[in-house]
Amino acid sequence: VVVHGEASGDSSRCDTRTSMTERRQHAPLGISRPETVSHETTNEEWRKISSPWRYVDALFFYIGPPGHVLRSIFVPLSVSGVLILCNAIYFTVSVYIDSVPYFASGYAATSIFSMASFIISVLEGVKANRVFERWQTARLQFDTVNARLNQVVQIIRVHTLSYTGDHSDERKRRDHALADVFTAWCMMLPWSMIQELLQGNVSLEDYYKSVVLDTDATKQAILVRHDEFEMLMNDGKPQKFVMLKLRVLLNQLDLPFERYLLVEEALHAIESSCTQLRSIHKSNFPTSFSLVITGFVMMWIIFLPFDIFASHDWYNDEITRATLTLWCWYVAIALFLFSLLLISLDEVINQLQNPFPSLPLRDAAIKAGAHMRRAVADVRRVSSLN
Repeated sequence: VVVHGEASGDSSRCDTRTSMTERRQHAPLGISRPETVSHETTNEEWRKISSPWRYVDALFFYIGPPGHVLRSIFVPLSVSGVLILCNAIYFTVSVYIDSVPYFASGYAATSIFSMASFIISVLEGVKANRVFERWQTARLQFDTVNARLNQVVQIIRVHTLSYTGDHSDERKRRDHALADVFTAWCMMLPWSMIQELLQGNVSLEDYYKSVVLDTDATKQAILVRHDEFEMLMNDGKPQKFVMLKLRVLLNQLDLPFERYLLVEEALHAIESSCTQLRSIHKSNFPTSFSLVITGFVMMWIIFLPFDIFASHDWYNDEITRATLTLWCWYVAIALFLFSLLLISLDEVINQLQNPFPSLPLRDAAIKAGAHMRRAVADVRRVSSLN
């Protein structure tokens, strides 16, 4: 199950983050917007996010990363654009051709849209808060899994590398081998959970990034076998198999009862966090409530142009026809941009209903592997000092 061997210098030194150049290559209009949805945020990206340039990014956020919302809102945005364009053309024609009738909505329709705007803001706020809670819970639970795994590896390594009694060499070799196997499967657990949450997007190269050891003296790798990896990736719930494997190995290690309880408690916490992650993945935000909110947004966008262009304030004998035409197209552009922002807001909230594609799970799993490797190396150094 455990493979030790020489690794090439290039393969053993894997970059745990996508380069900034790669994250920027899909940015629109040459804008170097950082992609921080599926990757951990670097210091350079934090400076970019907090810089005044964010005001320019905010105007074009729907074109490219991180949301790519324009792909999903093309149809409703097209409907809104066509309605705004038709109303603007009709208004322009009615200004220059007296025989074309126009209608004035007065204050009644304006009041209706004002009340509808308040309702939409409340509903979108409630939906955004609930969706963000799901995202926050998913992030914290995945971090809890990785932190607990690091704790378990430390306990196991301390047990196998700090013997104080008359243990035989055979038992020491056996426990060292079991500890290597146990560490390998601990490193496998985050990837098994990612496989389940992202539904088959984990590759062998991703897994290697978290298990390859890079030390000054030697380059070693603690790996599960290829056939075991493929079996896990084809399993519907690989995390449950990994947890069962860890418990079997734990029983074979013959830990003292106190340490056994500590490891079992940590494994129970890991399993509880995985269950919560699976629950978030399987249970969607209430569909009926979400559709009602989206329906409010669409009705507001569809009927708003009719109210704006039929407002009684437009028709005034003191305003020239050229001025009316200019203001008509200015309002049409502004109305289209506001419709774009409102539809984009609803789309972003809908994207976050499934929080896992918007979390840096791979970076977190790679970092968890690095922490476990560091725990192994630290325990060995402390043991050698003694």
